[in-house]
Amino acid sequence: MFEVDMRDGSGYRSFWIHSGVPLQFLFFATQYPPINRAWVEAMLTAASGPHGLTLLPEPPAEQPPPA
Repeated sequence: MFEVDMRDGSGYRSFWIHSGVPLQFLFFATQYPPINRAWVEAMLTAASGPHGLTLLPEPPAEQPPPA
């Protein structure tokens, strides 16, 4: 793990991760956390735009249709 210290006044950091880099996430729970589809789609749209992928606030999760 790494830390990003923003106290030097630089304002932001960029991380470029190649698709060939094996990236994984470790969760300390017995269940997978729910994935907010609206958030993923917003990030995909941002990543395809002129500014690339940026941190976006998480929108409210979509509710599944009643069964």
